[in-house]
Amino acid sequence: MRVTLDSIFKDHMVLQRQEPVEFFGTGEPDSQIKVTFAKKEQITEVDKDGIWKVTYDPFVAGGPYEIVVEDIASGEKIHRIDFMVGDVYVAAGQSNMEFLFENSFNAEAEKENADLKKFRYYKVPQVEYIKDGKEYPEIADEGWFVCNPQNVGKISGVAYYFAKEIMKHTDVTIGIVGCHKGGTSASCWVQEEYLKKTPILKKRYYDDYWGDIEGQTDEEEDEKREQYQQILAEYNQKVKDYQEKYPERSTSQLKHDVGHTPWPGPKGLKDYGRPCGLYETVFKKILGVRYKAVLWYQGEEDTKFADSYKDLLLNLIDNWRKDLKDSQLPFFVIQLPDYNDDKIPFGWAVLREQQRLAVCQSEETELVCALGCGEEFNIHPADKSELGRRLGLMVTEYFYDFSEEGHSPEIEKVCWEGAKYLLEFKNTYGKAFAAKKESINLDISYDGTKYETVEADIDGNRLIIESEKAVKAIRYDWENCPEVYVMGVNNLPVIPFQYVVEGKDLK
Repeated sequence: MRVTLDSIFKDHMVLQRQEPVEFFGTGEPDSQIKVTFAKKEQITEVDKDGIWKVTYDPFVAGGPYEIVVEDIASGEKIHRIDFMVGDVYVAAGQSNMEFLFENSFNAEAEKENADLKKFRYYKVPQVEYIKDGKEYPEIADEGWFVCNPQNVGKISGVAYYFAKEIMKHTDVTIGIVGCHKGGTSASCWVQEEYLKKTPILKKRYYDDYWGDIEGQTDEEEDEKREQYQQILAEYNQKVKDYQEKYPERSTSQLKHDVGHTPWPGPKGLKDYGRPCGLYETVFKKILGVRYKAVLWYQGEEDTKFADSYKDLLLNLIDNWRKDLKDSQLPFFVIQLPDYNDDKIPFGWAVLREQQRLAVCQSEETELVCALGCGEEFNIHPADKSELGRRLGLMVTEYFYDFSEEGHSPEIEKVCWEGAKYLLEFKNTYGKAFAAKKESINLDISYDGTKYETVEADIDGNRLIIESEKAVKAIRYDWENCPEVYVMGVNNLPVIPFQYVVEGKDLK
């Protein structure tokens, strides 16, 4: 066929309302292409590189519409149907965003409620590498589909519960593009220039990676990949044997007893975990389309370099906004939940704080607290309903219903009165905290390095610490797997923090 339409434009697609709509594809250079969408016709010419593109003015929510793309000279046509115009979100990140509804807690009971005719989903094919112009592995593009009890299992669990929540507040069609891959660092999802622009990121994620395998041949990489698959198969057999012997035990208990999945695999040109790899093979497949916002759930793979995650995330946000042609594209960042990672003491706590700081430094960026949504020994908690609800509440407040109270309380400032330090929070909506007890534990430091645990009193929507000595830093829930003590409205937990007390606060 001489003319093509880009693979993302398939039956049942959702286009972003109130934004220009671009259609594009390939054809014979210098040939003419006629595009008819929503009964509006445009004619364009294929450029010397074999690319054609047309742009339509923004549409309001509505549909269904059809599109016909025709090569005028040959008469060849492409026909797609049932396009809707509504709000389109990118659900991006690693395995917990990828985690399928069918594997989530209570899936069988919930799927009967999953007949959501105004919710459509598209999963970007997870191409790991390209060699000689061919994509590997060869993955069929399943296209867009309308959510119903028969196919809901193929949708991200977080994305499903998120869509279900926001659909309580809007009647426009919701589209979600799943752009994710389990086990991936944020460094996999950025362009090379963005990874190299910060020296520490360049060293840790780029130079060290390629330096470790300098001179490695294809044959050597293939041999390592085969050996890894054998190790993985042996582990999976152990898991199967354990589940047969102890069918009543949870995944969390299994991981504690059997150990975690062998990870990572061998480095190389075929490793999807290589720096900047999935940016080229997966993320680029969603370019040219406009979106309402990005839902970002990732960080587990970067806890080993937790102290530099802020810069990595900020670079990714800048990179994606540039490529998606929206300098103010909202990002909703899901903070890491509770998990007992004994390999990296405080790694998860540090990365959560780096996520918080990144959001503080980036406009149009919000933080979703996930504490209480994790499992102590299972890095893939099965219940995605609460996290999807929290994400939906925040997005609802941001876009659809400003009266919704969708933010978790977050530390704002520390004031000093006599021998008391008053911790004040934003996003309390003027309401008192709910807590498991009248006082909670906080960590305080007098020198900024060594910490000791003290009790803090709860006073409405403030916390109070009594100390005769000057406090330089305060931490709350500074553990990999902390207990949730204090909640704000809508049962949303206080965001964990490490706060440096500066002179400007003490007035």
